[in-house]
Amino acid sequence: MFSSRRSALVIVIACLVAALGASALAQTDARVTELMDRMAAGLNGGHPMHMVLDVQVLVNGAPQPQQPVQELWARDMEHFRAEVGGGTVVTFTPEGVKVYVGSANVMLHIPAETLKQLGKDRAKALQAVGIGEPQPMVQAMLDSRDSLSIVNEDAIGGEECWLLAVSPDAYPTWKDAFPGLPKESVVQGVEIALGKESGAFRMLHIQTINPVGIEIYVTVTELEQIEEVTDEMLTYEPPADATIIEWTADKTTDQVAKEFQAAVQPGGGR
Repeated sequence: MFSSRRSALVIVIACLVAALGASALAQTDARVTELMDRMAAGLNGGHPMHMVLDVQVLVNGAPQPQQPVQELWARDMEHFRAEVGGGTVVTFTPEGVKVYVGSANVMLHIPAETLKQLGKDRAKALQAVGIGEPQPMVQAMLDSRDSLSIVNEDAIGGEECWLLAVSPDAYPTWKDAFPGLPKESVVQGVEIALGKESGAFRMLHIQTINPVGIEIYVTVTELEQIEEVTDEMLTYEPPADATIIEWTADKTTDQVAKEFQAAVQPGGGR
């Protein structure tokens, strides 16, 4: 069954890459090429970023309960922190990943050794437990570099933006990079908005069908460069009475996913 709350969290984390930048994509429109050059400059410059996001989910056209505001601090694509209303905290570094779900008082810890052992299957394994890292979205953008076209313009988050559509031939690539969607879902449309001046990500809209019609809107309402993201921001210690789930090398992805899902259900934690 589709969980709008879980899906929204991991999708927002995955979308972090677009605010930091990506390599040049389409070559068919000079405006798109210029936007992507700016995004690439942002990535190569390594500027720490702070962003606030609004997420809206519709299932079969019906708005789902309002998703909590999500706030992210990123040093780069491998060092970031996310906080979600309701007490969820995610810290992501090469030294390990922590996901604390405050409503259940449960934390999943993935040490560096496990991340390394996952190897090329890391992205899919993390998605299985509700963690979407930025790199797959980068690859989706690279693989669909000829599929973007400017279709409109709008003001989003206080910035004039170009609206770009992704052509249908690239939909499978985007679905593979998008965490939280049912495996059997079929993408029907993908649209993104990039700031005309900054080249920064401002909005993502994806539509899918099967088994239900799902629409997800992710809008960046605040975006700013900051001086730094400290090491303290990238660490997190849960309450002393929290349930800690350790993803050790002897556990499979399915085992951890089931254990974590059971723990975060109402009454599942301590």
